[in-house]
Amino acid sequence: MQDDLRQPLKRKTIGDRLRALTPSKLQTASALAIIAGASAIGWAYLQDAPNAGQPVVTMKIHPLEKIITATTPPKQPATQNLDKASNKVPPEPDPIDSPNDRAVIYGQQKVAIIERPGIKTSRPLRRAPVNAVSERGPFGLLPKKARNGQSPFLVYSTKPDRSLSRSGKPKIAIVLSGMGINAKLTNKAIRELPGQITFAFAPYGRGLQSTINKARARGHEILLHLPMEPFGYPGVNPGPKTLIASAETGQNLKKLQWLMSRFSGYSGVTNYMGAKFTSDGGALLPVFSQIKQRGLVYFDDGSNTSSLTNSIAQAVNLSTRTTDVVIDTDQSTASIERALQKLEDTARRKGVAIGFGTGLSITIDAVENWSRSLAGRGMVLVPLSVAYRSGRS
Repeated sequence: MQDDLRQPLKRKTIGDRLRALTPSKLQTASALAIIAGASAIGWAYLQDAPNAGQPVVTMKIHPLEKIITATTPPKQPATQNLDKASNKVPPEPDPIDSPNDRAVIYGQQKVAIIERPGIKTSRPLRRAPVNAVSERGPFGLLPKKARNGQSPFLVYSTKPDRSLSRSGKPKIAIVLSGMGINAKLTNKAIRELPGQITFAFAPYGRGLQSTINKARARGHEILLHLPMEPFGYPGVNPGPKTLIASAETGQNLKKLQWLMSRFSGYSGVTNYMGAKFTSDGGALLPVFSQIKQRGLVYFDDGSNTSSLTNSIAQAVNLSTRTTDVVIDTDQSTASIERALQKLEDTARRKGVAIGFGTGLSITIDAVENWSRSLAGRGMVLVPLSVAYRSGRS
């Protein structure tokens, strides 16, 4: 100790000072622990966890039960066998049968004759698709003329009634449009309206083929809505695959194939909107030629007073008819009743008159109530095909 004190004082080098500042292992571990804790607190503070610090409960969640609704598409088979020798299609349940329906034997096939209080409805129509008038297209089944010359119009329409054709009574056909979009209203129309009412189905709903066969089983003839360009398009838009007046012919025909493949069982097509398209003869001509080639008819809803459909249809020899009276321009019961009275007056004057309306609840109820007493006024309710067979233009 004394020797150390006798040693002369030395100035510490930079290395000595740095070594003196080096922390011990304990100090290093303590500092790292403090830094880690501070970092964890800072990270938690920056996270978006509104429930942080609250109690946590863990529980098992079972798979949701699949609920079948009116809009649930029916389960489709893996493949659709088009047997050219027959038309065997697997049967499907009809959930809208009513207690007033009864089954009878008609020919060799068991069919249902639908009865409603006060109204006798038509016999069921053949289930679609019928193979003889169907062919595979790029998007699904397309209508075609059969080898024996029969057309989809003849196959899918109500068979002519000789007593009806000989009757001199005024005849009324009614077309209700927009079917297939609202399942509840569509089923209401199928269930409550007499089978002579014709339905126009939009090409956009789900499970359309099933719904159409239910309608046909109750006697309703079917038309296919073709969305056509209106003035103001696309601000006013009928829907996907709309036929456009200025489009190339190939584009419109490709859209037409898609639209005609949405379902089978229709005897003709009708416009949906289309004031601009039906005013353009160049756009109409190839579409009408294709409709004629496939054995269908065309129905004009009468919404465009400048429509060229009649003249273009004559050019390609396509059968066409036009609405006489729109029955629900004003959506009120009183207005619809007045329009139906006007339709009766037109039928007395022309022999056959066609009414057109939408498939809204108020229209369905008004037409159903009106139809109950129609026979008592000396009138006959007929499917739309009767207007085409009558020679009336």
